[in-house]
Amino acid sequence: MICKKFFEVLLFFFLFVSLPVNAVEQASVSYDDVQIDYSIIDAYKTTVEADKFFNYYLKTKDKQTLTTAAAKYYILTKKTPNDVYPFLQLARAYDALGKDRLAKEYFSKAYNINNSNPYVSLYFGEYYYTRCKYAKYL
Repeated sequence: MICKKFFEVLLFFFLFVSLPVNAVEQASVSYDDVQIDYSIIDAYKTTVEADKFFNYYLKTKDKQTLTTAAAKYYILTKKTPNDVYPFLQLARAYDALGKDRLAKEYFSKAYNINNSNPYVSLYFGEYYYTRCKYAKYL
């Protein structure tokens, strides 16, 4: 009986006490470790490049060029956060890539920047129309 109790205490000690306690303290999640200085980016040149890739995608349906265009439009959204054009183009790129949630998010951001822009209404409506959500389309 005493031997059994001793064995249980010994087992408890080795299983729970000897485990590394500081493993949880060492875990961490860090965001934005690398800060990007968007002020050094030429917005006009980046827009021209992004449009070139986007227009090439429209002709060839090459997803890789569309992904490149989306990356450039994303940079432009950070560089010029009050310009509706990069948000709208990024939303269109995400829509074509089949990333519905991101497309809707960036269409909404473009709409919040300028809700009277006819292109925002056109492409946002097209987004809903292709998904047969006619009530939101109107």
